[in-house]
Amino acid sequence: MLKGQINPAIRDGSGNIIPWRVRNRDAANAATRNLRANQPEKIRKQNRKWRENNPFAVAVIVARKRARDLGVDSTLTRQEWEFVVRSHEFICHICGDKVSLELCRPETLSLDHLVPMSRGGANAKTNVAPAHRRCNQNRTNMTLGEFDSWLEKVSQFRGKGNGRKS
Repeated sequence: MLKGQINPAIRDGSGNIIPWRVRNRDAANAATRNLRANQPEKIRKQNRKWRENNPFAVAVIVARKRARDLGVDSTLTRQEWEFVVRSHEFICHICGDKVSLELCRPETLSLDHLVPMSRGGANAKTNVAPAHRRCNQNRTNMTLGEFDSWLEKVSQFRGKGNGRKS
């Protein structure tokens, strides 16, 4: 073997180099477990930084897992979710205010399903819209019509003087 040549044993049938992690799966997994066990703070910082830099990917990953757990269709990609958010100009479809990409805030961007997945709605581009985390949590698994009716009842209740001091 000449100096500078890559060992042909580490190439696949198409001539592409097979990454070390794939060729040495057991050793790679052991190294990862060791890092997680011995440096949990470093892992937490790396994960947080990744979440901050990839807010669209995080939302899609979480939604895919929920869809799998609920047994509903899931075709949404990170690129599609980012397109939906940008086409809504970062506006919450529930309250109409701007959403934020910052983590751990009530106005943080949240992926909202127009037809809730718990009611059979798909995790697809045509069934999602951007919302504030707090708006999405308040809506729970209500449809938009049910949510509007609920808001109307709440505002009527508060307007009748329910004994609370304003």
